[in-house]
Amino acid sequence: MFLDPWSKVKLMAGAVVMAACLAIALSGCPKPIPPPAPPAPDADTDAGAATCAAACARLQQLGCAAGKPTPKGAPCTEVCENVTSSGLLTWDLDCIARAVSCGATDLCAR
Repeated sequence: MFLDPWSKVKLMAGAVVMAACLAIALSGCPKPIPPPAPPAPDADTDAGAATCAAACARLQQLGCAAGKPTPKGAPCTEVCENVTSSGLLTWDLDCIARAVSCGATDLCAR
């Protein structure tokens, strides 16, 4: 089969474009970033008993909204201490301090 010179150029350009598309498709997505490691327990607390400071530090490390100050400026530790002392809601501070995502911290309220 005989092709004119422009048909050969078009055929080669099509092959190059197809090869580039195939290379991009096979390169895949980047590997997922693992979640940050949970912090080590505080040396000055009871074994395994996390504090509001440790829980808030973890929330801030994960970038959770709960770790940020309230609209009126109350820091996370103050909110945590108020919730803990109110008795209306219980936050599992150990659970929050070990959480690997913001969604996991939501499951720590009882």
